[in-house]
Amino acid sequence: MDRVGDLPKYIASIATALIQDAGMSRQRAIATAVNTVKKWCATGIAHNLKGNPRLSPAVRAAACAAVAEWEAKKAAA
Repeated sequence: MDRVGDLPKYIASIATALIQDAGMSRQRAIATAVNTVKKWCATGIAHNLKGNPRLSPAVRAAACAAVAEWEAKKAAA
């Protein structure tokens, strides 16, 4: 089990990509990643991609699991 303060792995991987590919600060990348997975979970649509494609059920489920883990860790902190 991850420590309470650790990011969920799904969110951490998105944030890492944003830091490396977009040059975002760590704080902004984490906030962007959290908001992205929340939108993916809620809508199942990738609003940030051209044409707003629907996400696969597996991606949406992973996003929802990451949101649930994020909220649980936030409550435990």
